[in-house]
Amino acid sequence: GISSAPDRYADCARALGLSDYSETDEQANNRLLSYLKTLNKELKVPTLAEFGVQKSDFDALIDTMCEQAFASGSPNNNPRIPTLEEMIQLYSLLWDDSSEVGCEPS
Repeated sequence: GISSAPDRYADCARALGLSDYSETDEQANNRLLSYLKTLNKELKVPTLAEFGVQKSDFDALIDTMCEQAFASGSPNNNPRIPTLEEMIQLYSLLWDDSSEVGCEPS
């Protein structure tokens, strides 16, 4: 995520014209996140819940999804390669963020 390479994501925000160089990397990254969330809404990208995914099914598949992601080599494309625990956390956040529910204790 952004925390692993804030300068690179801030550069993306500036390149997109969402931020300028007078702003800090943190401000630029916040603008980038807001933009991406707005874009998802405008494009009507369905949340996992709207797509009909059941939370229990999703939770049951997290381990498998993480194993498949590592096997594909995709995590290596990130600025910092995540650990298995971080990947599990990312998938869990995906659900919480997509359903716009606050973080619930697991």
